Amino acid sequence: MKRKVYFMLATMLLCTITGMAQSVTSGSRLNVENLFPVDAQKKGGISRAVEQAGESAAVYIQSFEEGCDWVIIDAANKMTLGKVSGKRPIDGEYNLVSAYDQKASRNGWAISTAVSLEQGKSYNISLWCYAPGFDGILEEIEITAGKERTAEAQTTVLMDYTGDKAQEMADWTKVQTSFTPEESGDYYFAIHHCTTAKYVNVTGFDRFYVGTEPDTYVQEVPVPRPTPEGEQLNYMTYFDDVYYGYTEKGGKVVYGEKDSVFIQGIAAQLPRAWVYGIKKGNSIEIPCGQYLGVYTSLSQSIDVYLFAGTDYVPNEKYPREFGYTPSDNLTLIVEGDNLKTEDGIVVVQASSKKGTPFSGALNFEMRPFNEKAVSPSASAEKKLYSISYISSKNYEKEVSYMTNVAFSGDTVFIQKASYYMQYMNDSWIYGISNGKTITFPSGQYIGDYIGDGPFPTYLHGATVTGQDEEGDNTYELKDDYVLNIDGDTFSSPDYYVMHLGGIISEACHDLTLTEFDLKPAIPSAINDISYQSVPGKNFAVRYVAEDEDGNRILQDSMYIRVYFDDQLYTFKPLADGGHYKNLTKEMIEIPVGFNDSYDLFGSLSQSRFQFYVYEEFEKLSVEMVYRIGDTVGTSARAVWTESDGFKGTEGQGSLITTGITRPNIDKKIVRTDTYNIYGQPVRADEKGIVIQVDTFNDGSTNTRKALNL
Repeated sequence: MKRKVYFMLATMLLCTITGMAQSVTSGSRLNVENLFPVDAQKKGGISRAVEQAGESAAVYIQSFEEGCDWVIIDAANKMTLGKVSGKRPIDGEYNLVSAYDQKASRNGWAISTAVSLEQGKSYNISLWCYAPGFDGILEEIEITAGKERTAEAQTTVLMDYTGDKAQEMADWTKVQTSFTPEESGDYYFAIHHCTTAKYVNVTGFDRFYVGTEPDTYVQEVPVPRPTPEGEQLNYMTYFDDVYYGYTEKGGKVVYGEKDSVFIQGIAAQLPRAWVYGIKKGNSIEIPCGQYLGVYTSLSQSIDVYLFAGTDYVPNEKYPREFGYTPSDNLTLIVEGDNLKTEDGIVVVQASSKKGTPFSGALNFEMRPFNEKAVSPSASAEKKLYSISYISSKNYEKEVSYMTNVAFSGDTVFIQKASYYMQYMNDSWIYGISNGKTITFPSGQYIGDYIGDGPFPTYLHGATVTGQDEEGDNTYELKDDYVLNIDGDTFSSPDYYVMHLGGIISEACHDLTLTEFDLKPAIPSAINDISYQSVPGKNFAVRYVAEDEDGNRILQDSMYIRVYFDDQLYTFKPLADGGHYKNLTKEMIEIPVGFNDSYDLFGSLSQSRFQFYVYEEFEKLSVEMVYRIGDTVGTSARAVWTESDGFKGTEGQGSLITTGITRPNIDKKIVRTDTYNIYGQPVRADEKGIVIQVDTFNDGSTNTRKALNL
């Protein structure tokens, strides 16, 4: 991505990588994790690697694990053992990494121990390298040999990737050559990171090999257990997370053949991972060491394995780095339909095959979960409402958008009635109306919020009782939540909370809903255009979801058009000769909530749209478009120029009735693709506001929005 996301690097005892690093792509600097110093006093790493390889042709193998006995010569202290985030080591759990230097050219050496070779005998030399470079600048690397364990003695260059011989190695790349010694004796091999340019990128090296035949090693890539066949029974998991405390999440259990049992939700950080076990009487034995998958966050990407043990020893400073005594199996006790661990058992998510803790859970229990969320029937009368409330998830600021309200007899349903509910599929709360008020029962199950796992979510009325030590409100749950009715408006100053994952995760108050009059309008013009040149030329526009008279309009029916030197611009995919790599279709009008995660970023909550440009121009103009049925409203154009920046607006808005609700009506639609407002593909019957892209028989396309009720 073009946006720069920085992460702090870990601090080490001997070899320290300092500075900042970025997310992992060939166009950005990299993040290094799990760093260890190369200790020249530790011996035996290489001989172990050769023994474990079991290859008769291998003379020497170094996979750069803990205990590695290579010598590091690097004045900048940028070379060490670790991992490059997002890149699994070729052999073992770690590899050699060498970071960039912001102040000087790189001159880092890693030199092997002595390797005994015979005169006149040909040896195959190979090494896996990862050197993506940065912003068109390539890394420079040498693989050398010498008769002494010093940098000065490395006089034989075996492989040269310096100067104009430098190569982009955007993924792990095996480089290899042959070497025939002129005399028998001990030789020392070295990896020399010698990039001339400053501040380029992190490089990685793994599995250095010397042998009489080429290295045939194939990287072992663990694969998570696939979804098992059979009926999936819905469960809830309850446990004390060593870091987050008491937690509830969704889970599943499948009972297979021959007493096999498959369980989802046993790993708090990877709750969708499946593990297997064997039912033995009133217990289920789950073998430890099972691979769960890759855990990815902004700062790291690691393989995770399931372990368990006893003798849990908490770590108050670093709760996830607890101590425990590993067990061969994780045993779950079966009590009716419930499953749970015995007292004192810790369920461990490990960051290595050795069981090194990454996270853990105590008092783990699973119980069947069969609740169904309530939603209005197809016959219910549905209307569009404007909703606003103050949410703790929005830093006690107002949240407002459009939502659906459904009426069925005296039952009233409100869709997406909280910040969290906006991100839940087809979520509704229901209440009973007496004409003056609407009473919503507390404890109603709304559905599952999908974060790093499914979190069953419940609505409760609440009263603020005070504040905790951190200054956050404390609450007493009430039996219900009540809205007052005033014509077409429902409102209440009272609190209601979302009980999610076993805790109150969101509190809302001052909820107001007003029926929305969906009618054509001329949208208000953009009120600001800001420009940035780094990391690429991009513009951010700010708008208000109002017409030119200040009345609210439907944000999900708003689009932007861009003009370069007064010519309407078409955003084209890279594959079609354009500049936009993540687009799948040409777009003239872009929905304000559209996001391709690379060049186009729409934020509905911030009423902001950002886009990268690749054209040369003097004048940029942007206008808002508002489509309701067969009527199109366009705003005055906001103008930015190279010489003056944002200049305000020019021209006037207009309202045009096209007579058709879908452009290109005389053409035949051959395919319709459906996306949500964030640009993610969804099913055609997805509830709420969706973006539909029609492809016609002449290859042209049309983008529109639809409201699925």
